[in-house]
Amino acid sequence: MMQRLVISSAILISYKNYNQKINRLNYFCICYVCQIIVFLYSVSYIKK
Repeated sequence: MMQRLVISSAILISYKNYNQKINRLNYFCICYVCQIIVFLYSVSYIKK
């Protein structure tokens, strides 16, 4: 559990760095999609 949180936060940090090159709307969409993927992954992981 802890490892996945570290990985997802590292992904979010790298997206924040990438945000300097793209506009805020694109960043918001990427971040939102990333959160959905992480959420769905955790739900499917818990169900196993």
